[in-house]
Amino acid sequence: TGKEPTRVFSVIIDASGESGLTQLLMSEVMKLQRKVQELTALLGSRDDLAEELRVKDSLLRKLQERVQRLKEACEAGSRELQRCKDENYDLALRLARQSEERDAALTGHRAPTGDGQEGPTGHESAVKAAGQPGSPNPGLAWRLAGGSLAIGESPEQPSVALQEEQLSLTPEDAGLNGREPPEKEKGRRRLKESFENYRRKRALRKMQLGARQGEADGENTTGSDNTDTEGA
Repeated sequence: TGKEPTRVFSVIIDASGESGLTQLLMSEVMKLQRKVQELTALLGSRDDLAEELRVKDSLLRKLQERVQRLKEACEAGSRELQRCKDENYDLALRLARQSEERDAALTGHRAPTGDGQEGPTGHESAVKAAGQPGSPNPGLAWRLAGGSLAIGESPEQPSVALQEEQLSLTPEDAGLNGREPPEKEKGRRRLKESFENYRRKRALRKMQLGARQGEADGENTTGSDNTDTEGA
């Protein structure tokens, strides 16, 4: 190198000769090579980790896009469901009015209000109560709209359909831990009372129709007997 040797190398050369210096240099070179290998392995692991993170980031972006599409589809489905509920509610009201008009046509009268105008019937009130947001189950409006007393069913007996609707309430309708908001409880009570009143009215109308039919049959029978007697 053209420089004066340092004291350490001079001592190594003096003590071990040139072979000792060569061995020392080789050991240092091997240490540096091992360190380079370790750094290379560490760099390779870091590259693998970076590639894995890039793949995960791409997958995460795809999942986020899918979640966004699902949210949009869910919102569209919710709007469509609300539209269908409103349409079904309107159809139930129309069906209730037609049912009441049919019953009124059969009985020949409808109950007037105080001002001489016909007010909403019990059936329509029950359907409206069933369709209100605070009611326990708007789906009951369909059963109320087309409901009629079964054969042999008395007005005092509780409605089987109403019991099924009460048992089929979802946890959200029933409230947490079986507790219901006062609005829902009041709506359920009003719905039950309206439906029971409607059932009693239908039972009374059927009894009246049965009585009229019985009287008509009795008159026809009496007339037939008289005719037979005169003929004899």
